[in-house]
Amino acid sequence: MHTIRERISRWLIIFLVLFFTNLPYLYAIINAGDEFAFGGFLLNPLDGNTYLAKMYQGWRGDWLFTLPYSPDPGGGAFLNMFYIFLGHVSRITGFSLMATFHATRVLGSVAALLLLMRFYDRYLPKQASIIAFALAAIGSGLGWLTIPFDGFTSDFWVAEAYPFLANYANAHFPWGMCLILWLLLPRKIDRTQEGFSLAIMSFLLALIAPFGVAIVIMVWLGSVLSAWILNSKTKQEPNETILIDQQNAIRKAIWIGIGGVPILIYDFWVVRAHPVLVQWNTQNITPSPPFWDLLISFSPLILISGHAVWRFFRKRDQRIPVMYVWAVGAIVLMYIPFGLQRRFIHGLYIPLAGLAAWSFHDWLKRSRKSILIVVITFLLILPTNVVVLLSAKYGVDSHDSKLFLAQNEIQALRWIEVNTQSDALILASPDFGLFIPAQTGRRVIFGHPFESINAEQAKMIVSSFYSSGLEEDEMIRLLNEQQVDYVIWGPRERSLGNVTVISGLVEMYDEAGVAIYAWGRE
Repeated sequence: MHTIRERISRWLIIFLVLFFTNLPYLYAIINAGDEFAFGGFLLNPLDGNTYLAKMYQGWRGDWLFTLPYSPDPGGGAFLNMFYIFLGHVSRITGFSLMATFHATRVLGSVAALLLLMRFYDRYLPKQASIIAFALAAIGSGLGWLTIPFDGFTSDFWVAEAYPFLANYANAHFPWGMCLILWLLLPRKIDRTQEGFSLAIMSFLLALIAPFGVAIVIMVWLGSVLSAWILNSKTKQEPNETILIDQQNAIRKAIWIGIGGVPILIYDFWVVRAHPVLVQWNTQNITPSPPFWDLLISFSPLILISGHAVWRFFRKRDQRIPVMYVWAVGAIVLMYIPFGLQRRFIHGLYIPLAGLAAWSFHDWLKRSRKSILIVVITFLLILPTNVVVLLSAKYGVDSHDSKLFLAQNEIQALRWIEVNTQSDALILASPDFGLFIPAQTGRRVIFGHPFESINAEQAKMIVSSFYSSGLEEDEMIRLLNEQQVDYVIWGPRERSLGNVTVISGLVEMYDEAGVAIYAWGRE
């Protein structure tokens, strides 16, 4: 049992994390002023708008995902079901897509922090558990040291690896982290009912964060292998408790596989069989950071964790080493030759924080002076997150065009939503093309480097149209070939070149510097 002081400390940490991961959003809404509207995202708005575009598909009643950032979306597939489901929730409740998204993000943050606290309580001594929770909840890496050298290491942007950034970035990272932690809690699987609960949670994890299923299975099977290796080195017969733990871990891996692996197989198949998604999949590359980047982004905890791993092997500790296997196994998987290798980084900071706290606990037992090391570590892991939050403030104060829409753009988007057909294809600048599917559900030629098919070519087509580099007959041919329905000319389009209204374009809307033209195909 925890003392009242310990409970207050933990809830204070939760409050601080929730406060600092949500205050910037409130600040952005308040400081939008009368001329702007906040787009809803502060960290990685490029991907953030795609989440809203997926939610829009659910809001209008769809259950199958199609690519909203491409002229030809192809047939639907059971992908991105988390955000499509949230779109249905938004329609049923009457909340806006943005409100639904952030409410889900905040609820996920609370759930993830509570599971994080429980996870450490189950695996670590009391003192180490409190330290680990504080490290994981508020910490990051040493990327702030690279700022004078124009560095931009992973701890600034790979949000799924860090609980603080995951809670700050989007809705599916904290919920995925929450399910990973739940599936990794120690529990006995003696009845089918208990196995079914694992399968159900694994199924949900596969829908939200598919690679989380692979991580959890890797941890349980790796724990069995690690325990077997340690036992063989001791040259002793394993006792009954160790055998039971190993068998239990195997049962967990089987039930988790039953729930989640079919979804992984479907995902693997559909992105290779679907005629449009196969093109998207060739662009959807997420390589892991260079190893030097990894060391900076997870230091000092990754270095301190080495001490815990060393003691683990030196003492031949027979406990199932969940955190050790998670940390080492994930890093190994991150560097296998695979296009989506970085996906295995999800939650990596969690086991590193646990192992580091284990080391601190060991040092503090020997000497109370080791508290200085703990204090220094906390001082080192805070600045990167502070920089991230201050960067958001700068973006808000400057009304960054990636974070905000001007009110005349918002009015034009509302007109599009009300007055155009739901499958309309709209030609807009690359910057504005990011917002159109998120705000209206309409398709664009280019708006995202991954979710726009043949992205580089599509971006070049759009840019060339607005840059005045084409003759009128070339512009007409482009509009016909792409089967464009509407053309937008607003501030972002004018920044690419001079406005050339060719014959055949019919003005449908012209307010406050934003014009929308209908194109009648020949």
